[in-house]
Amino acid sequence: MKLLILLVVLCLGVVTLTEAARPVSTEVVQKLKELEPVYKQLQDKVISEVAGAKLATATATDSFYKGVIADKETSLTRSIQLEDDMTYQFNGQASSVDASCLQMLRSIVDMNMNVAGFGYTNCVNNVEAGVKAELDRVYQLLQVDESELFDISLLDVFKGENIISNPAKIIAKLTEKQSEIDSISLSFVADINAAVNAYSSRLGDMQNEYKTCLLGNESVLKGSFESTKNQLILTVDAGRLASMDVVQRLKELEPKHAEIKYRIINFVYSAKYNLVQKTDEFYKQVISAKEGSLANSIALEDELLYQLNHQTQAVDNSCLDFLKSMVDSNIKVAGVGFSNCINDVERGVESELHQAQKQLNVDESEIFYQSLLDVFQGENVIAGPDAIAAKLQKKAAEIDAFASDYMSGVFKVVEQFSSKLWDLRNGYQKCLNVNESVLKMAYDVSKNQLTSICLGSIVNVEH
Repeated sequence: MKLLILLVVLCLGVVTLTEAARPVSTEVVQKLKELEPVYKQLQDKVISEVAGAKLATATATDSFYKGVIADKETSLTRSIQLEDDMTYQFNGQASSVDASCLQMLRSIVDMNMNVAGFGYTNCVNNVEAGVKAELDRVYQLLQVDESELFDISLLDVFKGENIISNPAKIIAKLTEKQSEIDSISLSFVADINAAVNAYSSRLGDMQNEYKTCLLGNESVLKGSFESTKNQLILTVDAGRLASMDVVQRLKELEPKHAEIKYRIINFVYSAKYNLVQKTDEFYKQVISAKEGSLANSIALEDELLYQLNHQTQAVDNSCLDFLKSMVDSNIKVAGVGFSNCINDVERGVESELHQAQKQLNVDESEIFYQSLLDVFQGENVIAGPDAIAAKLQKKAAEIDAFASDYMSGVFKVVEQFSSKLWDLRNGYQKCLNVNESVLKMAYDVSKNQLTSICLGSIVNVEH
């Protein structure tokens, strides 16, 4: 056999393989490689813009809460000062003044302060309900646009198609897919920014209403004290330290409340960006693996066709024609295999992306409804400050626990997604390997048929 091969080489001379016989099939992979970065750029843009809008919303809410707390502190300080002024008057009276009368006046002052405490609660409850309603409006808009992007599939162009026998249809689908991606309007960016600006404006209106509510409460309290106040502006210690402690505790808690929002929004943004990065890497690996496997399969076909096209005239041409027909059929069957491999991996990544995105969307929204001012519901900052202080302490612990559990959950989502992609990639590579292996076996059989049945020979090829 070695002698026969040598003789054939000497007779025919040294020849080289022609270019790949399936240029249009390889063009599909090239088109896919060009489309993938466009798809990723769109995802990055949308995720970045939505995360920026959420951070702007959190900043506006943080600023609003700071203003509400400062207004409350100022108003409460003035109200306590009014009470202290009255108390100072009572304590400075001569011993000749009727003690029982003074005691009754003290009791009236205390009751007036407690009534003012209800006023403070009503003011803050109204503003808290307003914030929640506004958050509902703006957050719903921020959620809708972002999640839709992940429903765009990149590899579904292979469904029902064969990259070997009809690559032109896949190229047409890829062109249509690019048009679909290009046509996605980013006008939503202006919409969500307008929504955030409107949200900030409405918060400003609510804060002004809150100030008006506080001033009205103070005015009523001041009117109730005016009838007994005569003179002297004083320098004694405040008589409502526990009530002021509530405001101080609120001022300490607010930055933590705001920081958790920023951290979680950024953490979720990073997680979603991570999903895009990992999906991008996955698609690149899938495309690269497909390109390599397709190149290997085409090389097998080219090599075998080279053998069939460079036989001596003594070989039966009809036998060679049958083998060429079988080569073409085998590569087309391999094309079905390529489609099956990529369809399976596309279904897998689409399912995993949908699940991961859904988990990140559902969990993230919870942070926007971590209320700060609901500790005042059913409480009175004047008559019962200790109860509010206890609620604030509990809320601080809840925020810490929530952040820890939440971030752990988000990290787990990304970790699981990454693991699933790794499994999908390995499964895809195995699928390609099996497809190539089956094709190679078929071509090995054709080679054997060439030599043993068609009585041809194996031609030495110079690459």
